[in-house]
Amino acid sequence: MAGGDSQSRPRKSSQGGRVVKFQCVVCVDKYRVNKMIQSPNCMHFLCSTCVKGLFRRAIRNPEVAFPVQCCNANIPVETVCGLLSGAECVEYSSLVEDYDIPVDNTYCHISTCREIIPPFSISRDSRAECLKCHSLTCGVCKRGWHKGPCTHW
Repeated sequence: MAGGDSQSRPRKSSQGGRVVKFQCVVCVDKYRVNKMIQSPNCMHFLCSTCVKGLFRRAIRNPEVAFPVQCCNANIPVETVCGLLSGAECVEYSSLVEDYDIPVDNTYCHISTCREIIPPFSISRDSRAECLKCHSLTCGVCKRGWHKGPCTHW
């Protein structure tokens, strides 16, 4: 009964038979969702190859590449441990402990600065002033300062 068996034919997805792919924010290639991780803070997608590279680079050169971030927020190692070796997960986790990185740092939104803005430099209205370049960053969405309630969050 060739061709008549409905179980042997590929099933169409709810997307009209198309395979849904997402774009990696690092390499801008498109992949199926099972080849991606989603940053829990900003919901951007990163392909597994780029994520592994970012975490491995951070382990090799923490002074330059640590912590791994997307949109000014740290990507927790727990999110990607399935992609890294056990030793890499342990090594990155020990870096987090060594550097005593708080989960919710606010960094200057100016790409050439990127200094950590200490909590005492963040006002009640979430205006965070960089001590290095004096730029203002929104302490909620981590973008440039804007008046009024943050709608980017």
